[in-house]
Amino acid sequence: MVSFISIIVVVFVWHVITLIGNQFGVKLYDNVQICILISVYLVIKRSNNGRFRLDFIGMKFKKNSFKQLFIGIGIGMLLYFAWILILSSMKIIKFKGLGFMLYPANKILINTVSAFVISILAALAEEILFRGIVLNQLIQFKGKIFAIIISSLIFAMCHFQYYQQFNCLFEVFIMGILYGYLYIITGSLFMSIDVHFAVDFYLIMSGVSNKLLLFTWKINNLDVSLYLSYVQIVVTLILILVLVLYRYKNRKKGVDIEI
Repeated sequence: MVSFISIIVVVFVWHVITLIGNQFGVKLYDNVQICILISVYLVIKRSNNGRFRLDFIGMKFKKNSFKQLFIGIGIGMLLYFAWILILSSMKIIKFKGLGFMLYPANKILINTVSAFVISILAALAEEILFRGIVLNQLIQFKGKIFAIIISSLIFAMCHFQYYQQFNCLFEVFIMGILYGYLYIITGSLFMSIDVHFAVDFYLIMSGVSNKLLLFTWKINNLDVSLYLSYVQIVVTLILILVLVLYRYKNRKKGVDIEI
C-alpha cells in the first residue's frame, strides 16, 4: 500500500509541475509514463524480495497470451471504427482521405512512429499501474466490483491534466472499467494493454486527438469533443454489457470461459 501511494504521489506531483510550468511558458516533456514504469519496476522488486516478476502484475506469458494480444487489437479497432462510423452517420464528421493522400511521406512516417511510441508507453505504464497493481491491491481489500470502480476513478482523475471536461473524464472512467473487466476475466494484462494501445494509436493516427486531421466537420472543436465522448461512452458501455452477459451465459452453463 505504501508503494502504491508513492506511485500516485509521484504521478500527481509531476502533473502539477507540468501544469505550473505551462502557466509560466515552460514546456516540460510529459514523461510521466516513464516515471510510472520506473516506479512500478521498483515496487515489483520490493514486493518480491528484490526479484522482478512479471506474473506479479499479470504479464507472464502463457499459451493463450498471443491470442489475447490479437483479440485486444481487434477490440480496440472495433471500438474506434464504431465511434467513427456513428459520428459519420450523424453528419458530424466527414472522411477526407488516408494520411498518405494528404501529407508528405516523411511526415506520415514520423507521425506513425510517434503515435506508436506514445500509445505503447501509455498502454504499458497505465495498465501496469492501474490494473496490474492498483486493481490487484483493491481486489484483495474489498472485492472485484469495488476494485474496478475505484481503480477506474483513480485512472480518470490522473487524466485531469489532459481532459478538464466532465464528459471526457467520465469517458476515461468508462474505458477504465472496460480495461479492468478485461483484466479480471482473462487474469492477464495482455488484452487490456492491447485494447488501450489500439484505441490510443488509432485516435492519434486519425487525428481525433489533434482536431480530426483526416476528417472535416461543421461544428466547433468543443462540440466535436463532446459528441465523441458521448459516442465513446455509449459504445463502450454496450461492449461491457455484451462481455458481462456472454460470461454470465457461459457460467450458467457451467463453462467458465478463459479468453
